[in-house]
Amino acid sequence: LLAAAQAAGAVTKDLGIVLDKKRDIEQRFESAMQWGANIIVTTGGVSMGDRDYIKPYLEEHGTVHFGRVLMKPGKPLTFA
Repeated sequence: LLAAAQAAGAVTKDLGIVLDKKRDIEQRFESAMQWGANIIVTTGGVSMGDRDYIKPYLEEHGTVHFGRVLMKPGKPLTFA
């Protein structure tokens, strides 16, 4: 994804791997915003349930437009 964004002309920053821990995820999002990110793309990690810290963070700090897509095979997807 990083290479595709760069090939399309985007200025990118790889923020590395983050543990599925609430504070670690919050700090990484805050780091991205301090850097000036307009778009943040995440992959992997816990996708649903009580250890999904990304969607609640997005709900608290922005607007979640949708959280699932009607597609098979279905994968959780959040657009905020």
